Amino acid sequence: MACVVEQTGKQVYTTPLRIDLDFHHLLKKSFATKLVSAIILKDTVQAASVDHRLKPQVLLGSRKNTQHYSDYWSLPIGHVESGETNLQAIIRELKEELSIEALEATELFVKTNSENNILHQVFWVRKWRGELVNAEPECCHRIEWFEYDRLPEPITPITVEIVTDFANFKLFKH
Repeated sequence: MACVVEQTGKQVYTTPLRIDLDFHHLLKKSFATKLVSAIILKDTVQAASVDHRLKPQVLLGSRKNTQHYSDYWSLPIGHVESGETNLQAIIRELKEELSIEALEATELFVKTNSENNILHQVFWVRKWRGELVNAEPECCHRIEWFEYDRLPEPITPITVEIVTDFANFKLFKH
């Protein structure tokens, strides 16, 4: 897939090119609720070279005091604020939720829920700066790493969909 690369200082963001950008732009505008999520993988490549049974792990948080899916596991997720791009939203959300600065974020795919009027943009955050911490303990019990094919319960349906799609694209390969 061809990509456009936007480089700002040391930060690199990639966005997949779309065949019909006008349609994609109109689609994004037609949803009332816009969300962004981040797939963040634990670096297991070096460890896997020693132990081939190790599988890539994805970062999840156990939500609490939330309007939707409280006490469920979820990817880092947040709303796109007015006047904010999806990329700006994911960078802000990661800073707020995990105290990290995204250095490389790739827009992967969009999930839609027309019944609830939700558009959900998924990013793969390959590089970041800072130590991952639960920076919003009022909204999250804890954060943990899970093997992508051994996800915890209960888990939000969109998280299962996103992780499954990510795995089906064979992006979990070392």
